[in-house]
Amino acid sequence: MMTTFYLDSSAVVKFYVTEPGSIWLRRIVNSNTDVCTVCDICLPEVAAAFAQMHRDKRFSRTIMQDTYQRFRADLHQGLFVSHPVDQATLVYAAELALLYVLKGYDAVQVAAGILVRNKTKNGFIFISGDKKMLNAAQAEGLPTDNPFDHIYEDPQR
Repeated sequence: MMTTFYLDSSAVVKFYVTEPGSIWLRRIVNSNTDVCTVCDICLPEVAAAFAQMHRDKRFSRTIMQDTYQRFRADLHQGLFVSHPVDQATLVYAAELALLYVLKGYDAVQVAAGILVRNKTKNGFIFISGDKKMLNAAQAEGLPTDNPFDHIYEDPQR
């Protein structure tokens, strides 16, 4: 059965940068039988994560820009299905932010995940490395998974 995986920005970054849980996440994204969905806000969030990694000297400016361009190309080519940040998503996110004391973009991620789940007829899993977001998603009835729970698949472990 096909599964729709909703990836927050922290999960998307793991696809491009080797971190704990990357091997597991890459297997999901590279699957030919499943769908990986992201919210439009991943674009600035992933760019900001890459920029922070450059500032932290984890990689050069050239690698940062190349990695970002690869992410943009993957979005354009449909590796990830994009969920728009529309008014319904923002209103829902505001309600979730108040209820679970989430940061603004984190609330948008959870709201988008819920709206994607409500539209899919497939199995569904919300993936994030952020425990607060995972707790909110679970409280809203979403099945969740955390890449950090799959570090046993990483070769350096």
